[in-house]
Amino acid sequence: QAPSKPLKQEQPGEVCRADECESSSPLMVVWRDVEVPLPQNEQHRWDQLVGYNILDTEPEEAYDRITALCKRLFKVPIAMLTFVDKDRVWLKSVQGLPGLKQLERRQSLCAWTLLSRFPEALVVPDLREDARFKDFSVVTGWPHARFYAAVPLVNSDSVRLGTLCILDVEPREFSAESCTLLAQLACIVMREIERKRAMNDALCKTAVRHESGDSIAHDRQGLMLCDMATPKWAIYLVNDAWHRTTGISQEMAAGGHFWDLFEPPAPAQVCHHLDVTHF
Repeated sequence: QAPSKPLKQEQPGEVCRADECESSSPLMVVWRDVEVPLPQNEQHRWDQLVGYNILDTEPEEAYDRITALCKRLFKVPIAMLTFVDKDRVWLKSVQGLPGLKQLERRQSLCAWTLLSRFPEALVVPDLREDARFKDFSVVTGWPHARFYAAVPLVNSDSVRLGTLCILDVEPREFSAESCTLLAQLACIVMREIERKRAMNDALCKTAVRHESGDSIAHDRQGLMLCDMATPKWAIYLVNDAWHRTTGISQEMAAGGHFWDLFEPPAPAQVCHHLDVTHF
C-alpha cells in the first residue's frame, strides 16, 4: 500500500478565488478542494485539546443529553460531539451510529470545520453533490450520509477543538435560525468542558498540599498526581523528586497518561537493542 500523502498546511490569508468556489453565504461555503489542509495553528490547537484530558474518556450523560437533544430538535438520525486529534476524529458522544468511536481524520467531515477560512457553521445540503465529500466512506458506504451541518467547539482562547454536528441520510436545507440554535448548543457543550477542566484544576491544586501544609512539589519522595477516572490515568502533576528519579519532568508529563509510560518499545527499537547487545 502506497504511503499516504502528508496533509498540507492552511496558508495565511488563503481565500477562495472566484473560479474555484461557488456562491457563498454567511452560513455555508462550497469549496472545490478535495483534501482538507491543517489549520494554521494546528500544533497550538492540538496542545490545547490535549490539555483538556478529554480524549478517550468514557461517555458522559451531560454530553449525551446534548446530542440526543440535537437529534430530536433537528429531526435527524445522527448527532455527534467530536474532537479532532492529530490523525483521527474521536467521538465523545454519538447518537444513531452504534459502536462508532472514531474516524480517520482524512475521511472526516468534521476536520473541515476547524479551518479559519470557513464560517461559524459548515452546512452541506447534499454530500453526494459536493466535490470535497462525495467519495468519503460515510457517503459511499454506511451510514450513506447525504446531509451534514456542524459548528465548531471554540474555547476561551478562540481555538477550535472539535464539532457539534448532525447528519441525515436524505439531502435537506438548513435555515439560518437552525444554524444559530446548533451554535448555541455548542456553546453549552464548551461551557461544560471548561467547567469540568476548571474543577479538575481546582482539585489538583487542593491535592498538592499535605495536611502539614508542605507542597507535594517539594516532597523528598517522587510523587505523581493522576486522574484515575480517565481510561489511561491522565497525569496532572509530577514533583521534583520524581523528575530526579525518573528523568520525567512536569513539562514532559503534562497532558500525558500514566499507562503510556509502560507501553512496550517499538519492534525496531527492540531489534536495535538486540543487535548492539553482546553476551
